[in-house]
Amino acid sequence: MLPAIRIAAACNTWSELTPCNSHFRKIAEHVKRGVYEAGGFPVEFPVFSNGESNLRPTAMFTRNLASMDVEEAIRSNPVDAVVRPLNTLLVADGGLCMLRGNLAPNGAVLKPSAATASLLRHRGRAVVFEDFDGYKKRIIDPDLDVTKDSVLVMKNCGPKGYPGMAEVGNMGLPPKLLEQGVTDMVRVSDARMSGTAYGTVVLHVAPEARGRTACHRARRRLDRTRCL
Repeated sequence: MLPAIRIAAACNTWSELTPCNSHFRKIAEHVKRGVYEAGGFPVEFPVFSNGESNLRPTAMFTRNLASMDVEEAIRSNPVDAVVRPLNTLLVADGGLCMLRGNLAPNGAVLKPSAATASLLRHRGRAVVFEDFDGYKKRIIDPDLDVTKDSVLVMKNCGPKGYPGMAEVGNMGLPPKLLEQGVTDMVRVSDARMSGTAYGTVVLHVAPEARGRTACHRARRRLDRTRCL
């Protein structure tokens, strides 16, 4: 009697209309090869692709549709498992975490599954960048007064401060710290970041820095900041 072969599905959001997902086509081939080498039978099928730069007026309206598409595709097709079954989650507490504090009286967002667990409770001196251009100029300065325990804060990158609201929230770390082997730091901004980005990054600080009064001044005076 032949041994049972498990059918493992890989849901792929690859689309020529979605530039940020274009590499998934190659990644899916590697995933399928791994399933085959492990003794399974890989199958790949397309699901709804959210094109952040193309969908109008915004991709936010179609995110629920994308989620439903994936769930129904898995449930209705004859597969034994997906690449990451629900009973073997990478992290026990994923999704998004909503935060509030004196820097974000109206809230902010953190993705716990992308964060470093040891940094989820952290206290450190803030290094503040007035905008993205200022960040790019200062972050490469070898004399920048920053340590691995600092908290990088970037302002004016929300929809008002940075029209188009580019995905710049996951600020790259100072080169001098990267050379020391530092891989993550707490970062805070009113920007957003790609869904495939990672790090202990607090995003969408609200209200955003542009046009703020009391909270804007508080951030300018900030000496130390704490994340819980």
